[in-house]
Amino acid sequence: MLQAQTLTESRIKDNESMSQETDSITLTAKEEEEDTEEEDKEFELGGYKRMKLKGESESDKDLIIYSLNESLQIHKEIVERIQNEKDDIEDQFEQEKSAVKKECIEIEEERDDGNKQLNKLEAVYNLLLKQVETKKLEYRRMETRFYSHVKSLNSTENEEEESVYPIIQQMISQINNLCSLLEEYMKQDITIDLLCLAWPQHTVTLDIIKTHFSNDNQLRDTSIISLLTERFIMDIIMHHILQTSIHPGVSLNRSFETIHDWIDKRNTSWASRLKQQITNFIVSQSNEQSTEIESKKQHIISLLSSGLSHMYEYDTDILGDPFTTQITEIIQLAMQLNLAIKLQQQDTLEILSLQQGSKFNENIMNSVNQGTELILVITPPFVADGTRPFIIPAKVYCA
Repeated sequence: MLQAQTLTESRIKDNESMSQETDSITLTAKEEEEDTEEEDKEFELGGYKRMKLKGESESDKDLIIYSLNESLQIHKEIVERIQNEKDDIEDQFEQEKSAVKKECIEIEEERDDGNKQLNKLEAVYNLLLKQVETKKLEYRRMETRFYSHVKSLNSTENEEEESVYPIIQQMISQINNLCSLLEEYMKQDITIDLLCLAWPQHTVTLDIIKTHFSNDNQLRDTSIISLLTERFIMDIIMHHILQTSIHPGVSLNRSFETIHDWIDKRNTSWASRLKQQITNFIVSQSNEQSTEIESKKQHIISLLSSGLSHMYEYDTDILGDPFTTQITEIIQLAMQLNLAIKLQQQDTLEILSLQQGSKFNENIMNSVNQGTELILVITPPFVADGTRPFIIPAKVYCA
């Protein structure tokens, strides 16, 4: 019995021990379930899960803690980097937004300035249109007056053609009379040097004289000296009067000559009309150049008188006035002839140029001696081909 009792007690202790172990295991399981539930709740709430540290060693715990710190640090760096990138993107966005806004403002300002400039240009354009219309109206009025004036000139054209012929004849006649009057006052010892003093600007004439009239007998011949005097007077008239582009003394002579030559190469008719209108306006309708014209006329008279004094001797106290009167009449006729020629609507009158050495042509030449070869032109030929054509032959010396 004692053994049975001992066996029973042993069994009872074993059962109690097993019961305690079972209870311990059950309690442990419950605790684990509770821990699991708490971990699930914590995971649901914060996203973190409590680690099971039970039964772990201290080194494992330190390792876990270190790992958690590393993870937290990495997470923190990622968050900071993301935040920095976000800030950079926001700053860049703000800068670009400011730049775009500033550009929009500048565009608006430029558009406003452009609109203002456009308004100004439109105002100027409208003003110019009004001025152009005004100029057109003035031009039409000027054109009407011009054609009216041309019409009045056409009505007197025939009268002008008729007046040119007697002016030429009278001028040539006056020159012959003056040369005849001067013969008795001719110097006895005329030389080439004296003739060079008379013709300082006319090298062509001097070359002809030196070549064909250098013989002493010829220089003592009164008729030869008279012919040379007549040529000298015509040289003065041609150079200083008839070959001017407008009229002696007019300040626009050189400028107009350049313009006229340029136009004449392209439209001869228009150049003639332009010369006619300019001459008519400056000389006939305007008195602004009258003083200069008169001064030039007196200069030509003085130049002619001075040249003649190298070939003729006379007492100016006795014969000064008669010669001056005749010279003045010749120059006045030459200036009238120049106006008549320049006022032609068309170039109906032409002063022909004859070349030394050409053959004698009886149609346009009258020779003072016998010969077939032209040596010296005393007076040039005048040829008109208008409604009343005429030819005044040249006076020439032949060999």
